[in-house]
Amino acid sequence: MLTHDENHKIQDNLKDLQNFIFNSRDIRERTRGKAVRLKLLGLSNQEIKNILGVSTSFITDSQRKYTERGVAGLKVRHKKQQIYLTDEEKEEISGWLHDL
Repeated sequence: MLTHDENHKIQDNLKDLQNFIFNSRDIRERTRGKAVRLKLLGLSNQEIKNILGVSTSFITDSQRKYTERGVAGLKVRHKKQQIYLTDEEKEEISGWLHDL
C-alpha cells in the first residue's frame, strides 16, 4: 500500500504528464507521455503496446527518460545537421542572389 506522500507524488506526476500530452505538438512526445502515464496507472507493457501500438523498448526507454529527466526527458531532441556547400555551389547561390 502506498503512503500518502507516495500517492500524492504519483498524482502530481500524472497531472504533469497529462499537461505535457495535452500541450505537446509532437506526436512522438505525446506517445511517450501516454506510455509513461499508462505505466504509472499500473498497466502492463503488453497492455500499453496494445493500446498505443508501440514496442516494449519504446515503453521502457520512455520510462527511463522520464525517471532520469522528468517531462523534459520525453521531448524530442533534434540533432542539428551541418550542411556544407561546395565552393561551386556557393558561387552559384551568390550569383543568383546578386541577380535579384
